[in-house]
Amino acid sequence: MTSTYSITVTNEATPRITLATIDFAGSEAVAVPFDDLSALSTDQAAVIYIVSHAVPNALKVGNRFVPEAELVMRLAEQRKGLPTLVILDTCFAESFADIPGLEWPPHFGRIFSCRAFERSWHTGAPERQSLFSGALNWAMRSCIANRCSATLERNLRERLGDLQQAVVDDSAYEFLEKVLALPRTKLPSKLASQLTS
Repeated sequence: MTSTYSITVTNEATPRITLATIDFAGSEAVAVPFDDLSALSTDQAAVIYIVSHAVPNALKVGNRFVPEAELVMRLAEQRKGLPTLVILDTCFAESFADIPGLEWPPHFGRIFSCRAFERSWHTGAPERQSLFSGALNWAMRSCIANRCSATLERNLRERLGDLQQAVVDDSAYEFLEKVLALPRTKLPSKLASQLTS
C-alpha cells in the first residue's frame, strides 16, 4: 500500500470520468470520455472520479442528460464485479444514491460531493478546480496517515464548511477497508505497525 493520495480535477462543460488505479502514488489518472468507457480497467480495483454538470438524477454529457440508471449500468458492465469506488463530483450528487428500480452493484463504493439538493462549488477562474477535490485530497491523506477511514466524512464536511455537505456511503468505507486496508475503526498502534511493516 502506498501512503499518498492526490486528486486534482476541473469542472468543465464536457464531463470526464477520471480513473486512478489503487496504487495512488504510482498511477496516472486517465481521462475517459463517457461515450467510450473501454479505457476503464477491467482487471483490477479502481477509483472512478466523475466530474460534470448535473441535474438531480442525470449527468450532463455534451448536449444531453444521461439518466442515473444508464450511468450505473454502463459502469457496472465495464467493471464486471471488480471493486470500484465511484466518486461523483457534480451538483446534486447524492441524488444518484437511490435509483428507482435499480441497485448500485454491491462491489461499488460511493462518495458524493454534496447532498441531493445542493450544488457543488469550484475555485473560480482561471483554474476552476473543484472545492470537493481539494477537500477529498486532504481528508484521504488524513485517513491514510491515521490508518483509519472512520473520519473521512467528518473531515470532508469540516473542510467544506457550510458550502456543501459531502456524503460517504457505507459502501465506500467497505471499499477503503478491503482495497486500501483502511479500516473504519482505528487499530491499536502496535497492531497497526505490525501490519504495515
